[in-house]
Amino acid sequence: MTHGSRFHWCCILGILALTTFVCALKAGGAEPQADLLLLHGHIYTANPRAPWVEAVAIGGGKILAVGTDKELDHFRASAKIIDLAGHMAMPGIIDSHIHFLEGSMALQQFALDDLYTVAGIQRRIRDRCGAPARAMAARTRLALRCL
Repeated sequence: MTHGSRFHWCCILGILALTTFVCALKAGGAEPQADLLLLHGHIYTANPRAPWVEAVAIGGGKILAVGTDKELDHFRASAKIIDLAGHMAMPGIIDSHIHFLEGSMALQQFALDDLYTVAGIQRRIRDRCGAPARAMAARTRLALRCL
């Protein structure tokens, strides 16, 4: 065997060993434990492949699994269990609900209602108006002109 072919076989064996090691780690990895298990519900998932399920396992702030009560039964040991008794649950929807006009105007406003001294108010106006020197309105609805 020449030096080149020996090196070739060593590389192949090394890759096979590394692949085997990685696969063993993945196969031997424990399934995450659930902190919370919702059972007996009507749960909307927003997943087109399974839009509605009856159970969900949550752990570390993430959804770990969804399915039937029976499919998620193995999460019972570690989780706080909430029986939804047929009620609906769904993932949290965060709606910032900004109206375009008011939201746009708010970008040019700043708050004075957390300040209690004239010096504090003057400092806030000076600091804020130092950026674009134009008219701005405070959240307290006082009209201020940046000088």
